[in-house]
Amino acid sequence: MVRDDITWQEVEQHDLTDGSVWTVVDNEVYDISNFYSQHPGGRIIRLCAGKDASGLITSHHSADALKTINAILKNKCQHLGTLQHSEKAVIFDDSFYTTVRQRVEDHLKSVGKTRHWNETAANVELFATVFSYLISTYYTAVYASYFAALILGICLARLGFIMHMGNHGAASGNSTISWLHGITMDLIGSCSLVWMHEHQVAHHITPNEFGKDNDCHIGAPYIRMHPALPPPKWWHRFQPIITILGICGGFFKWYVGDPFCVAAGEVGHIKFYRDNKDFVRLFFWKLQWAIMHLFIPLYFHGVSWDVFGPFILFMVIGANYLEQIFVVNHIQDGLIPPVNCHWSHKQVLGSSNWSSGGKLANFLSGGLNHQIEHHLFPSISYYLYPEIAPIVRQTCKEYGLKYRNFDSFPQAWLQFMKYLTVLGTQTHID
Repeated sequence: MVRDDITWQEVEQHDLTDGSVWTVVDNEVYDISNFYSQHPGGRIIRLCAGKDASGLITSHHSADALKTINAILKNKCQHLGTLQHSEKAVIFDDSFYTTVRQRVEDHLKSVGKTRHWNETAANVELFATVFSYLISTYYTAVYASYFAALILGICLARLGFIMHMGNHGAASGNSTISWLHGITMDLIGSCSLVWMHEHQVAHHITPNEFGKDNDCHIGAPYIRMHPALPPPKWWHRFQPIITILGICGGFFKWYVGDPFCVAAGEVGHIKFYRDNKDFVRLFFWKLQWAIMHLFIPLYFHGVSWDVFGPFILFMVIGANYLEQIFVVNHIQDGLIPPVNCHWSHKQVLGSSNWSSGGKLANFLSGGLNHQIEHHLFPSISYYLYPEIAPIVRQTCKEYGLKYRNFDSFPQAWLQFMKYLTVLGTQTHID
């Protein structure tokens, strides 16, 4: 029996907890339990369980793939009905996204490229970075080499970029290969299960939307990164310095915070299902990280500066390389999108680029300098972002969407620091 009064509470209860999976697409509720294990994209479908998958599905698939998905929803999944009227999301005009997606796909077809173009380069980058990570870990742990620790810090950040593409399903059309890229998140001490829900669900669909995007609350109450947070305290006037110091210890948030998130089944504003296998994986990866970076160095050097000096160095280098590039893309003046607009508009209005179109900047940042392109097309290989950036910029212009791009990373970073200063001293920001 098809219903027209399904509540969000009912949907959220079917998040794999009892083995069933419900999801919502454009206010329509589907039971996708039978299709769940057959999903070609692998584990990324977990993000749809008990949630609104409209933006996730649209942003991660081509126009042709969406036709296939509609057929699957119709023929392989059970249509349960619609959300009750008071809980329906407003469906906005999607002409901008339809247009920009078609233009990007037409361009890629015209030059003979797929969404996962240069997959070989991505795999070589994965292999080379993991190899360098393991070698530098060895020399850091056994010989207390500061040079190796420096390289290790760089490798940590680069693996952060690699896992980012892998967990978005952008590394390869083969879900197993993308999984190998994504699991590097766990290799470097974090938890991809937590990250995927915090980043791909909370952040990607509602960037800079207070109460939904967890990134709005980073460092709170010690750091004020969003104007909707409580008014600034006396210490917020120093928050540019506090932020830099906080970033230096940013990796500790992963190592310490993940177990609490998995135990609670919640990260920020997002709840998620986890099973015994997830707890085992969490324990295994946390233990291997502790063995490699703490227990082995302590075995060779005892409790000494030969352990903690290199450890602090690679942690600080890695965190700053990775997180400095992340924060400048969204924490800027004027990047709070209207709540009442299509999700694709939010991606443009809530993001900024730097060195848009630059291939070197694109490589050094793992594609994150093209934040607008990434948010619109998260499952497209970052190697393609410089190529599609002009198409996205022109389409934004035609639709009256401001495409923000800084000329360089230093310029973006200075504006980020300036905005932090404003947030730390002013209650109301126009």
